[in-house]
Formats: sequence, C-alpha cells, structure tokens
Amino acid sequence: MKSLKKISMALVLFLFLIVITNFLFADRGQILKEWKLKAESDQVVADPSTFETVELPFTRVLEQPGIYEFSTTFEPDAMDYDVIHIRRLNGYAFEVNLNGQMIYQAGDMKEATANIWNYAFLIDIPDGLLHEKNVLLIRVHGLHDIGFIMEPAIGRRSDLGMVKEIQNLYGNGTSFMLIGASFMLGVFLLMVGAKRRGLLSYYLNAGFASLFFGLYIFEYTFRESSLNISAYLWIRKILIICLMLAIIFWVEGLVRILYRLQTKVYLYIIYTLSLLPILFAGDFNQLHRITNFYNATIVLSLIVLTAVMVKKPKTHMSFSVSFFAFCSIHAVIVFAFHINTIVLINYGMMALLTGLAYTMVIDIGALQEERERLGYKAIRDRLTGAFNREYLMSLRTEPGDIICFLDVDRFKQYNDSFGHQKGDELLCELVDYMNGLLLSDASVIRYGGDEFLIHMPSMEVGQAKNYMKKINGFLMDHYEFVEISYGIEVVEGDFQETIRKTDELMYAMKHNKSR
Repeated sequence: MKSLKKISMALVLFLFLIVITNFLFADRGQILKEWKLKAESDQVVADPSTFETVELPFTRVLEQPGIYEFSTTFEPDAMDYDVIHIRRLNGYAFEVNLNGQMIYQAGDMKEATANIWNYAFLIDIPDGLLHEKNVLLIRVHGLHDIGFIMEPAIGRRSDLGMVKEIQNLYGNGTSFMLIGASFMLGVFLLMVGAKRRGLLSYYLNAGFASLFFGLYIFEYTFRESSLNISAYLWIRKILIICLMLAIIFWVEGLVRILYRLQTKVYLYIIYTLSLLPILFAGDFNQLHRITNFYNATIVLSLIVLTAVMVKKPKTHMSFSVSFFAFCSIHAVIVFAFHINTIVLINYGMMALLTGLAYTMVIDIGALQEERERLGYKAIRDRLTGAFNREYLMSLRTEPGDIICFLDVDRFKQYNDSFGHQKGDELLCELVDYMNGLLLSDASVIRYGGDEFLIHMPSMEVGQAKNYMKKINGFLMDHYEFVEISYGIEVVEGDFQETIRKTDELMYAMKHNKSR
C-alpha cells in the first residue's frame, strides 16, 4: 500500500531526527550531574545539609510556585575553563552564583515570566573566580515545575560557543522561522479557500489551523519577560487553546477533503465550548493538570488522523501528516510524563506545512490544467482541431504579421459527389497538413465552413505565397477537382480591416478562376 510505505518512511525519518537531536545535544565539556535541591528559605543560600540529593536530568511538578536552589560542588578538569553551559532548564527565571558571586540572571526572580526552557545559555566565568574546589548555586523560580532536561556543564567558550549557537538555532531559531512560515502560509490558504468552493474550501480549515499553530509556537520561543505572572497565565491559556483549535481545524479539514463531509456549525460551537475549562484555570498548577487531560485528547486526535490517512489517503499528504503525528505524539508524551528529552514538534510542523504547500500546488495545478483544458476546448474547432473564431478574441498581432484568408474551391460539389463524411475528412487532413507545414508560431483558424484564416508572424509575403502554393498542390494531388483561393495581407493597422482585405483578395482570386 503506497500510503503505508510513506508512513513507514515518515517513521524512519522521525527516528533519524531523534538520532540527530541526541548527537547535537550530546554531553560536551565537564558534565555536572550530582546536585542538591531545596526550596529556598529566607536565607539566600540555605544550609547544604538540608538539601535533597538529585541526579540530573531531573524535573519535578511543584505543589506551589516558588524559588528552588540547585547546588553542587565541583573540581574543574582544567583551570582554563571559562564558561558554564546551561541547557534546557525548566523554570521561569534563574540566576547563577559561583563561589558566592552572582554571575548571571535571566528573567525577574520576583515576577518570573521568562520563557527559557527551549534555550541554551553560555555564561562567562569571571577571571579569577574559578578555584580548585567550587560551589555552584542555581536559583530557579518555578511556577508549576522545575528541573533540568539536560545537565549543566563547564568548559571552554572556544569548544562550546558554536555548540550553543547550533542548539539555539535547532530549537529557538526554528520556532521563529516556523511562526513566520505558519502565518504567511495561513493567510495565503485563507485567501485561496475564500475564493474556491468544493475541494479547495478545505484550505479555509488548513489556513485557520496554520494560523493557530503559528500562535502556539510562541510557547517555544525564548523570552526574558512575558509581562507579569497574571498576564502570563492568560498568555499560556490562549496558547494552549490555539493548539487545540489548530488540531480541531486540521482534523476536521482532512475529514472534509477525504470523505466529502461538511461539519455542522453546532459542532464547531461544541468544540469551542469544550475548551472553556482552560480559561477557568486559577493558577499554573491547575492549568497544568487541565492541559494533561487535553494532551490525551491531542494524542487520540493524532492517532485518528494517522488512521484516516492509512485508510483513505490523500497520497501526497501521507508522509507529512504521519511525520507531524509522530513528532506531536512524542511531544505530548514528553510533556505529560516529564521525560527529559528534546521535543521535535517544530520539525513535525515544518513537514506538515511543506506537505500542505505541496498539496496546494498540486490541487491548484490540477485546477489550472482543467481550466486550460476547458479553455482549449472553447477555442478549438471540434471537427478539425484548428482554432475557431473565438480564438480571434485573444489573438495578438503585430505590425508586419501576415494574415492569409483561404477558401476551398468547389467544396460543396465535393460534398455532393462523395458525401459529407468525405468532405469532413478533407477538411481534417487539410488542417493537419497546414499545421505540419507552417512554423510553430503560426495559427490555423477555421473561420467557417471551408474558410480558413492563417496568422503567420514574422514572415515575408513571398514566403506566405509559397506556403499557399504548397497547400494548393497538396489538395490537387489528393482530392479531385478541389483547390484553394486565398488572399494575403500584411497587418498594418486594424486587425478586422486586415481580415476584410484578405477576404476581398480571396474572392477576387476565386472570381478570376471562374472567368
């Protein structure tokens, strides 16, 4: 099954992406795994004996927001280490203290609204501050969880500088690119869907899904501040609702395009009302618990989405939808179970947008081909395949072009003698001969009955006369008592006037033959 093959390819690529991710975020420098953890007391640095021992990577769901201290002691492998590398820290503000001196802070520790979990930090160690034995304290303000998805490390900027930039490009950088791509594609899809009915109305759904997902991706961008905590809670609610709406519009749109089913308006109302509990979350802990419920809904929707693609695929979307589903399910599981690993939803969305853009190109291309086919039929003579008189409305001529008007002499007599079927065959073979004889930029137009108009751009009158002689010779060699009369004129001004002159010249030739 073709779609199953593409789904398998998507799974292979997804697994390969995990391998690449693990390589890019592999441990470098001196890794600091053993830490002490304690909720902060009134003291800036609490008594180390009261700390809980934890091994990183580590995350914990909090009962209530607060500042928590991660402390470790270490002996550097090299005294020329000059940076601390912090990767994927769960929290909303943090500060770093080395040997009792604060050397870095991100976000406001009193009004913690920084978005830092998808970002890597490289913190300079001041000259002379690193000793043979050191105490490193990282204070983290958590709203609903804290921890390190990856362990901090110490090392040299020359070794870790490029690593940090690649990690941020891989995570935070792609988020900004994806936001821009989602918004641009979403607006374009809405424009396409608004102008089309039937199949392409699906793009209205896809456009809304793309816009909502673009909004949600702001959750993946690094920010040192997101207003105040109250405002940030509402921002998180809105972003989660955007994700749910994106999934709803995407699944409903695929069902529409694959099964030709139109969702009733009241179902959209039900979908929207089902998201209201998110708005009533009183704090980040409640929001987190509610979100876990919707995570299960997202996983179920994505499984249904993949099953739909297997059962009744839109073949060119099977790969991108499946890859998106694998990345999304992976992300939901990571968040729901606090697994310490990198989420890949950005790349799943990139694949989805790429597949969607490719689908749009195919669908619009098919419509264009259909339009061209219908347009071709509209300007073609059914019998001979020559252009018909409708073609004259779009024919463009330039001064110096040649127009020839020809008529088959004694065609009525030929029809009366051999029958109309033979007469039709004569006209068809005449048009085939003229098309084969003339240059590719010439146009043969059936003006009516046995009358033809030929447009020959960039040709001399003498050449045109030679062509007419060859056409006449063809008729006289293959058919009894028929030949052509013609008139040739150079386009100088009004096109209709040129046709009138060629018509007069043709009738003059015909008249001279009858004398």
